[in-house]
Amino acid sequence: MIGDFLAWAFALFVVEPAMATAGEKLAAARAPQEVVRALGDCARRGGPALAERALAEPGWAITTVVRVWLGTARIEAVLAEFDATCADAYARARPFLNG
Repeated sequence: MIGDFLAWAFALFVVEPAMATAGEKLAAARAPQEVVRALGDCARRGGPALAERALAEPGWAITTVVRVWLGTARIEAVLAEFDATCADAYARARPFLNG
């Protein structure tokens, strides 16, 4: 029960806001569709793995949620731990996200 809550909280407070913000910035910057798709694929692949780890390691989940929320950790670094292609997707998206 607590594990389910942590997985839900992780998705709600970390993954979803990060992906929504990234999607808005990419759309505003008129990023190529392949960049947008790669970032979305990253979230879809990494999300379930993040939820599994949140269930298995509640302390890690709480710490990670707080660090991302406070800005001391970046969601792309967290996702890249679970899917190496996420680092590449964020690298290609970064010019559109920062510009």
